[in-house]
Amino acid sequence: MFCRVSSNSAKIWTLQRLWFSKTIAELFYMSNTPKKVFLLTLGCPKNEVDSEFLLRDLIQNGFASVIEPEQATHIIVNTCGFLASALKEAKETMEDLYKQKQPHQQIFAVGCAVKRVGPQLVDPNTKLDGFFATWQELLGSFTNPASKTKAKPSLPSTRLMTGLPYAYLTIAYGCDENCHFCTIPSIKGPFVSRPASEISQEVHDLLALGYQEIILIAQNTTAYGLDWKKQGNNTNCNSLAKLLDLICQNFPQLPWLRIMYAYPDYITQDLIDTMASYPNICHYLDIPQQHVVPAVLKNMGR
Repeated sequence: MFCRVSSNSAKIWTLQRLWFSKTIAELFYMSNTPKKVFLLTLGCPKNEVDSEFLLRDLIQNGFASVIEPEQATHIIVNTCGFLASALKEAKETMEDLYKQKQPHQQIFAVGCAVKRVGPQLVDPNTKLDGFFATWQELLGSFTNPASKTKAKPSLPSTRLMTGLPYAYLTIAYGCDENCHFCTIPSIKGPFVSRPASEISQEVHDLLALGYQEIILIAQNTTAYGLDWKKQGNNTNCNSLAKLLDLICQNFPQLPWLRIMYAYPDYITQDLIDTMASYPNICHYLDIPQQHVVPAVLKNMGR
């Protein structure tokens, strides 16, 4: 189970009780599986997507997912480190879990807060079993390198069914803006667009799982493809407008396609025209309000 903590308090857990298909449920609740994981997600939708991939791969490597930390042999917190308040929430969450830790349990911190401050995330008396900057590093530590064969239960998709009607889809990683207030470039690295073929495959998988809405996310969705242009890579799908056109052309059955984290720097007429031409694209852009104030933009270094 991966759950999110309410942003109001790290001590009050808002568990999203997920409903699974029979196949997924059988994988998640294997009572005879000795390795059981409780995965808690803090922060933004991008972290939620990372948690889905991590949980998928843990299941493929023989773990079962549980809905309460006391049921787990392995407790994992996917942290956020964007703001001081996020670091505080991660610290308090880890320390609360450590106080409740049972002798047979291990607790791990992964994600942005670890990348930003490392083991200093928690008090020295909170002795966690591991700190990992990325979920891939954590997964590698759980894999026995001496074993050439891994348990690979048959999952229906590259993603997991959460039971929610919508799913987030990451179209790019990192950021190149280097705003004065923001730590994202130092945590996530430079802006890197995902290949359109990967995104298209993920849309296919999500629709096969029954999702009715796909929400495109990145640190800056409107910058999609610009990194390729800067590198002189003349790929056919080198803008958000072209990506939207590709998705809508290939998947006309998709009811809703939504765009989040749209920054105004790279909004083009082509993008607006593309959004207007497809009824299944939600006809608005999610833009931070401070971007209309010149003085704020200057102070932000944008």
